[in-house]
Amino acid sequence: MRISSLCVALGLAALAAPVQAQPVRLADRAALMFNMGGLFTSSPTALDGVGVGGRWSLDENMALRGAVGLNLTTVTTDTKNGGFSSDSEDKSDAYAIEGGVEVVLAKAKSAYLYTGGLLQLGYGSADPDGDDNDSSQTALTLAGILGAGYFIMDGLTLGAEYRLGISSVTQTQERGANSETEQSTLVIGVGSVGFHLGFWF
Repeated sequence: MRISSLCVALGLAALAAPVQAQPVRLADRAALMFNMGGLFTSSPTALDGVGVGGRWSLDENMALRGAVGLNLTTVTTDTKNGGFSSDSEDKSDAYAIEGGVEVVLAKAKSAYLYTGGLLQLGYGSADPDGDDNDSSQTALTLAGILGAGYFIMDGLTLGAEYRLGISSVTQTQERGANSETEQSTLVIGVGSVGFHLGFWF
């Protein structure tokens, strides 16, 4: 995922090279934003920088933003022992929703630098095949953001964003049918770096 995200970003940059860069124009505009994955992430739900969202400009230097995302994973293991074989599936899922505000710090030709803050609510669960030890976790994250965007064309931007914040994580572990434990943790320094692609209107 990390390698593919980097390849996508480099490919877009290569395609955009012959195109004349466009000046920054943010006022009275909205954008559909796609997150292309991160270089690293320590988000409790693996959704820091969730999949798809929007940006709505309040003026030339301030905007509201929001996003939703999901991550569904199934790992199938084929075990062979002599003439016998068996399959097992381990499933996990994660969901998140977030909202926040951006403030533009500087503009230079076709690029802009911004900062801001956001609040994210995430939920994740894991269901190992043939195992009663199911688990789930809920995370509430408050993060600061620092990012940059580059207008490849008037309606298209490619950018990168760094996040750093604090998460309150509640994890529930089921052990059999009649046993359950719950643990709450405060995680300081939850961070990620990722790419984003924006279509502006």
